[in-house]
Parts: sequence; structure tokens; C-alpha cells
Amino acid sequence: MRDGVTFEAVTVCHHCTLFINFSHVTQVVSTTCSFLLLQTMHSMKSICSLLCLAIALQGYSQSAASLVEAELAFARQSREENTRAAFLANLDSNGVIFNNGRVLNGVKFWQRAPAQGAKLLWTPSMSHTASAGDVGFTTGPYEVRDFIGGKVLGSGQFTSVWKLDGTGKWKLLADLGTSYVNNAFPGQVLTAVGELLIPATQPTSIDQLETSLLQALQAGSASVINRIATNGVLNFNGRQPLQAKDSVQQALALLQEARFSAFASGISQSNDLGYVYGQVKKGSATANYLRVWGHTARGWVVLVQVIDL
Repeated sequence: MRDGVTFEAVTVCHHCTLFINFSHVTQVVSTTCSFLLLQTMHSMKSICSLLCLAIALQGYSQSAASLVEAELAFARQSREENTRAAFLANLDSNGVIFNNGRVLNGVKFWQRAPAQGAKLLWTPSMSHTASAGDVGFTTGPYEVRDFIGGKVLGSGQFTSVWKLDGTGKWKLLADLGTSYVNNAFPGQVLTAVGELLIPATQPTSIDQLETSLLQALQAGSASVINRIATNGVLNFNGRQPLQAKDSVQQALALLQEARFSAFASGISQSNDLGYVYGQVKKGSATANYLRVWGHTARGWVVLVQVIDL
């Protein structure tokens, strides 16, 4: 829930790790020739490594930048036209929104919504994409005004999961927001996630990762914080984004009695970025949650999570 009124506030965070494998070639001509050949091959490898790395980084950076551009264009359409038109233009046909524990098809919801209403404005303050460039997420502050320049009716934090469709266009898969009183739009600055994504070599089940995390959470295990990425983001209702380890740990401790039910999940082609969303219940309250996982040198860790209790 969320505009690009001030684009200068945007912080783009993109990381990647590239693995380059070279075959080893052995050719024996003579002791001297072999030495010269190996020296020449070493120089060629260094040059090729730099070229390949530059090409890969350029492609990855372009992918991450294109996601931010898509988010800003989405926000701009909401500001200049209306929120209904913006969502209908950017939602995937299977994209979802959330409402008091329910998961709703976003296209069907916004088709029934009125075109005119309050202005929803937002801008991204963090963005991250998989190294394959096919899945990514954005998060940032939003505000609601009765009209542009009018009274602020509400504010909070949005988090969205995106996927690249067959035409090369980013489409919105899931969008979940939290609310807080102290408006952070549009100047919010978040610290970049401090770990690089590394494609996992083994097949990964996001649902299994969730099950393991929730078992540790419900058991009150201190190990839960070790499953959160360095500077990982926790968006909780009533609070601005939490990133400090102690703050995240204290907030997660409040969820020991909560019960999470996953509805859907997905993972990037590069096997380094995945997401899951569903319903969370605590006492008489029913709400939704969204978690984005990333694979790093420490294994799978949570990059961002949203709990709108």
C-alpha cells in the first residue's frame, strides 16, 4: 500500500554472486613450453574472468534496476491516474492482496473497486532480485491522502513480491502492507541487507524452510534470530521497519503463541530467492503474513517479513 513523489529518496540494493568454472587443460610440449603455456593461459583466464564478471554484473544490475523502475512507474500511475488503474495494470493474473486473514485475487478485487477515491502514494526504499532476474521484492513507505496535497489519512509500509512475465515485464504477485502513525513517506532510508545471494546447489522447498522456522519460533528458540539475514527487515503493524537484531528478536518473541498457515510459495529459477504467504492467528486476531527468503553463504535466511497483526 503505497508514490514516487520524491524519487531522490529511493535506495536501490542489489547483490549478486557469480560462479565461473574453467576446465583444466594439460598439454605437455616441453618443460619450457609448458611453463609459458600455463602463464599465457593464466593471463587469459584472468581477462576472461573479468569480462564474464562484468557482463554478469551488468545483467544483474539491469534486472534489479528494472524492478525499481517498475515500482516507480506503478506508483506514478497511482498518483497521476488512480490506484485502481495502477493495480490493474501491474497485477499478475494470479497476483494476490490480503484482507484480515483472507487472500484475495488482486485483479478481481480491484475490478470491483471504485476508480475514484483517496490518493495512495508510495516509493520503494529497498529492492532485491534473484540472480536469475525473474523474482524480486520491494518495500517502502506509503501514505494515504484525501487528495494530492491534502490531509494525510494514514501511513505505513508496503512489501511486494514481483515476477518477470514471458514478455519481460515485471508483474505484481503479492502485496501486503502494515500501518504506523509516524509517516515515513517519502524519505525513508533502510540499511541494505548485508549478505549476498548465492544460488543453492540442492533443490529447495520453501514450505520446509517455513516449517522449520515456525517450529523454532513456537518453541521460543533463540536460534530463530540466526535465520534472519543481517539487516533483514521485519514489518509489523504499529511499528516502522525493524532491522536491528535486538529489536527484531524482541518482536519475534511476541509471536511465540501465533499460528501461521502457509497458502502459497514460490522460488526463483536461480534457487536463491523464494517467498511464502498465508494467514496468521494470535488469540482472537486473524491477519496475514508474507516472508521472503534468500540463500546466502550461511544457508537460507529471511530477507524481509511482514506480519500485519
